Amino acid sequence: NAVSQSDLNIRQAVKNADAYSQLPEGFEDYINTTTAELATYYKVDLSPNLVKSVIKQESGFDPNAKSAVGAEGLMQLMPGTARDMGVFNSWNPYQNVKGGVKYLAQMLSRFDGNVQKALAAYNAGPEAVAKYKGIPPYSETKNYVSTIMKDYLKRENGYENIDLTG
Repeated sequence: NAVSQSDLNIRQAVKNADAYSQLPEGFEDYINTTTAELATYYKVDLSPNLVKSVIKQESGFDPNAKSAVGAEGLMQLMPGTARDMGVFNSWNPYQNVKGGVKYLAQMLSRFDGNVQKALAAYNAGPEAVAKYKGIPPYSETKNYVSTIMKDYLKRENGYENIDLTG
């Protein structure tokens, strides 16, 4: 029952791809439009590619993802954050993305457009970022920011294998 190399290549390509197949048709357009609208509203520079990188890291584009601590959906919103962002159904991919993008835009606004600080705040909370005046010294948060930034720079500019540690 051998698996052909072609099958393995296809499986790997599917594994590596953004799994939009689990989402409604045209959902990438919804991400782009929602991001543009909320970036304008909050007067921040927010790329749809950054949002896609956050979704990839948070849920692997699985609208049914649930974390061990209770974060839900594509952008892994905690129930309290979801409520604060006007999301009443975190399992609805449209509501979840709108709430997550709104929260990310708020974090960008709070941290003067600094993408790394906004990502750290998305992961560890804005209070932790304010307390440490930057990315908190938590290995999870440092890895989170680094992973998203690498994916984001690849999506945005085609850059790969960049050392972001300075």
